[in-house]
Amino acid sequence: MTYKIEILQKEVLCVRYSGVITMEERTAVVSELRTYKKPNIPMRLLIDVSPVKHKMTPLEQKIFARYLVSLKEFEYAHVALLSKNASVPEGLLDISVLQANLRLKEFASEQTALDWLHSE
Repeated sequence: MTYKIEILQKEVLCVRYSGVITMEERTAVVSELRTYKKPNIPMRLLIDVSPVKHKMTPLEQKIFARYLVSLKEFEYAHVALLSKNASVPEGLLDISVLQANLRLKEFASEQTALDWLHSE
């Protein structure tokens, strides 16, 4: 798996994945993203999973989601998932809905996702 993190307009962090993503690789990306967190400013993330093949079991998805929402750096984060298939892992959606401080929404268009991130 390869990924690239870049800063887009208005301090939106963009993660672009390619290939197969495992639990360990997602955890490594989250660790790197934590280093970008600025004090008192909620993270705004655009995560492009369009070209990706997921390689996580449903249990791993739930564990990863619980891990993500437990991190202080992601509190109040706005996460726009860019996916052609509109197929966010079930576990991630379930936990993020329960965790009121994390806003997660899926988009098929990058511009629509960016517009949402800038409007929130």
